[in-house]
Amino acid sequence: MHLALPGLLPSLRTGVTAVTSSYFLAQLAAHNYANDCLAQGLESWRTPQVFSASAWLKACWEQARYSKAEVPALLSAAQEQALWQRIIEDQTPGLFDVASTARLASRAYALINEWHLPLESEAWEEQEDAKQFQSWREVFRDYCRHADWISVSDLWRLVPDWIVWGLWGTRVAFAGFSTLSPALRRLRDALGSSAAFLQFEARTVAGPVEVRRCNELAEELEIAARWARAAWEKDRESAIGVFVPGLASNRALVERIFGQICYPGRAHAHFRESVFHSHAAAALQDVPLIAGAMLLLQVARPRMDIGAGGAILRSPWIEGAAEESNERARADLHLRRTRELDVTLRDLEYSAKSCPRFLILLQRVKQLCATEPSRADFAFWSEFFSDILSALGWRGAAELNSEEQQLVEIWKEKLSTLASLTLISERATYDEALARLEKLLSEPGPARGDFFSPIQILDSGQAAGVLFDRAFVVGLSEGNELVRTQRSPLIPPRLQRASGVPGASANSLRQESEQALKDLFSCAADVCATYSDRILPAATSYVSAASDQWQCWDGRTPKQSFAPAELEKVEDTNAPPYRNGTRSLGGTGLIKDQSQCPFRAFAARRLNARAPEEGCFGFDSRDRGGFVHEALSAVWTELKTQRALRDYPPLQLQFLVQEAVAKAVRTRNKGPLHEQLSLAETDRLVQVILDWLELERERKIPFEVEDTEQKRPLDIAGLHLEIRMDRIDRLNNGRRVLVDYKSGETSVSNLNGERPKEPQLLAYAASMPHQVDGMFFGQLKPRAAQLAGYARDMHIAGQKPPAKDLSWDEYLDDRIAVVEGLAQSFMAGEAAVDPVRGACDYCDLTPLCRVNELRCGENKDNDDE
Repeated sequence: MHLALPGLLPSLRTGVTAVTSSYFLAQLAAHNYANDCLAQGLESWRTPQVFSASAWLKACWEQARYSKAEVPALLSAAQEQALWQRIIEDQTPGLFDVASTARLASRAYALINEWHLPLESEAWEEQEDAKQFQSWREVFRDYCRHADWISVSDLWRLVPDWIVWGLWGTRVAFAGFSTLSPALRRLRDALGSSAAFLQFEARTVAGPVEVRRCNELAEELEIAARWARAAWEKDRESAIGVFVPGLASNRALVERIFGQICYPGRAHAHFRESVFHSHAAAALQDVPLIAGAMLLLQVARPRMDIGAGGAILRSPWIEGAAEESNERARADLHLRRTRELDVTLRDLEYSAKSCPRFLILLQRVKQLCATEPSRADFAFWSEFFSDILSALGWRGAAELNSEEQQLVEIWKEKLSTLASLTLISERATYDEALARLEKLLSEPGPARGDFFSPIQILDSGQAAGVLFDRAFVVGLSEGNELVRTQRSPLIPPRLQRASGVPGASANSLRQESEQALKDLFSCAADVCATYSDRILPAATSYVSAASDQWQCWDGRTPKQSFAPAELEKVEDTNAPPYRNGTRSLGGTGLIKDQSQCPFRAFAARRLNARAPEEGCFGFDSRDRGGFVHEALSAVWTELKTQRALRDYPPLQLQFLVQEAVAKAVRTRNKGPLHEQLSLAETDRLVQVILDWLELERERKIPFEVEDTEQKRPLDIAGLHLEIRMDRIDRLNNGRRVLVDYKSGETSVSNLNGERPKEPQLLAYAASMPHQVDGMFFGQLKPRAAQLAGYARDMHIAGQKPPAKDLSWDEYLDDRIAVVEGLAQSFMAGEAAVDPVRGACDYCDLTPLCRVNELRCGENKDNDDE
């Protein structure tokens, strides 16, 4: 990859300072100079003076600062951003996204300085956004004037005066500026004969560009990657360029596809890291090492998200992570059993009782947090963050590679930048400082590959002045922007048009787009292109239909390179028979699991497989079910019989229910939000229970509540279980009716079939088979309370008989036989992945049983047939 500036390298050899229009061009110029020196056989050379425009302005400021004491202090980009953000927060506190607005304000201020936009024009009064920006700008200027600060964009105004005073004596070559702004023209006038302007050499499109239509961007990128690899393998010394619109937003897809096609990554001695170099990189906060550091800093917050707490326990970047990996994973499971949405440092400590090395680290953090102030300046927080990471042993025991060592240095640099914000910002809390650091880490990190990589992947807007041997243009589709305009939404459009800001008018934008297309199609003698859907109308005059002569690499990707293994299909649906012992495997949930899916019962009861608990905001169905059981148990302990219920005064009954519900609904947290949720749940549950008691009052056969929440053993088919019955009612004839509370919707059909959905009532009946005269689900839903079940006699209106041709005793015996069959199948080790309909909806073991893959395989077999 070369710059189309033939006069630049000779100028650099004579000591001329080169100033380019972008940081990318400055990097490329320095790289070309180094290659030229190597080609001449030089082993060492003086570093060329190549700057981007903003970097050169800063260099001028440094020289002036050392020469003249009255030169103001220069704000860094982060400091300027922080100042704009502080001003906007003070002036417009209700603004939604202050950080983004601050970036827009900074850019608008730079446009004013570079393009000399008039500040007294009436146009500023035409738009509310422009008027608001003017207010912010005045406050910004007042801050800078009183503190003797300047921003980088202010240097456009100041540097020409410094040059006139003789503070810059070096010749300067401005390279790659297609449009001269008023500020740049003023610089040219100040430099006089010391300034030279180098323009890109004129290039023409070498014949029509072959273009191919694709279905989507991913297909275009794969064709580009295969084309690039074929071109590289044909000529290992050729420079290959691939242009992608919106490269930054499509970075992950680009790197994945090129990584699959251009493997292995280090197959050539002339480049060190990768066959391809993507000129876009992931944000620093997304790089694992940096993301791990930000995660660990959550530990010093008063409360952290439970997911973050678990991730800290399992983090590989903490001291002793490898040695205590199993213990810390179990600590994570223990932490999740709290089911809180956020946890404290003390919760982490309690959960990690079996992790001695981790506890030592937490003790160090606790000692630091004991001295943590409520508010402090950013310099303090910068040092505090570093101390927290040192206490936790950030980076662990693993030896860092060169890339990770580079990231550590970048991390230290960002902490230093955070500390520099003390000059601008007021004292902040820990969370505010952490949020500011996260903003600093939103910048791109190290990119994959370097300028030595033979395949260079650039954004479509970076083609100006760049030369390749061969090039491929991706995304030549209608709707893709090839250039990014400089216009600002905070400055009146007519002011920008009058001053000639590129892209500010429709005509200017059209010219910019046409030039971008010409740059793309003339960057190499051999150019190919692809598009999706419809081609960009402006590109039709440059392209022709693709022939079949494209040379694309037709090899296999790494995944395709592995020979498919011949798999032996084995029907493995039976586990070893269960050897019953004294240990109980639980209650009637085992019978339900075996009925719903035999594998679920095997995995949950014999393998003890459990999914980690999830945090719960407020109360979930499990909580609400527990409240119902506890409250009704208290109510019937007081009432005891249906007669007492009928005779109980309505007002006293309401007080009784309210008291029972209040005791049942206990908050796990004493915070105000949980208290409000508890009050709402109490009000809801009181009404639900009162509606339910009204239904119980109307039962046709009198009853006495014999027991609630009764525990008893159940031995069935040799299986020992401990069951808990929700309620046992005694009738006048001495027989019993079983009631099972359900806080959700239920149906009498859940008792039927060879694999009933809700077999718990049947299991309860099996524990006392000759005493049961009925079994009912008690559905306690708002405005939908009902008893659903079967009995020997009519207990409720609309009750249906269990079966047409079966008496109650025959039906009961049949249902108990079903339960015994389920118990026997569990004892025999039947563990087939065979869920009934709906069984997988709320099952957390699907990653273990892989039922979805099984179903996909069955569907494929059916399709083949």
